[in-house]
Amino acid sequence: MIKILIVEDQAMLKDSLEYLLNNQDGMKVIAVTDDASKAPELCREQNPDLVLMDVITKETNGIVFAAQIRKEMPQIKIVIMTAFPEITFIDEARKAGAHSFIF
Repeated sequence: MIKILIVEDQAMLKDSLEYLLNNQDGMKVIAVTDDASKAPELCREQNPDLVLMDVITKETNGIVFAAQIRKEMPQIKIVIMTAFPEITFIDEARKAGAHSFIF
């Protein structure tokens, strides 16, 4: 079972991702937050296999917290998500140790 943490501040997307992932065989959303600054603590508490991290949540930079998670818990896979067509986010996500990036 792949345990997933969703970090997304757009309610419709957050709810849709949670619904879709929970209805896939072998996947379970174990935590959801709309604030990237809460993600490291949730990772420590819930030990997800995968974090789906929005770039910008509640005025916090998800990439910064992705880097913190990778440093403290390198076994957790991180996928950075964004709707912003900002190309510099890709380089920032790579430097943070993200495993993938979704536009």
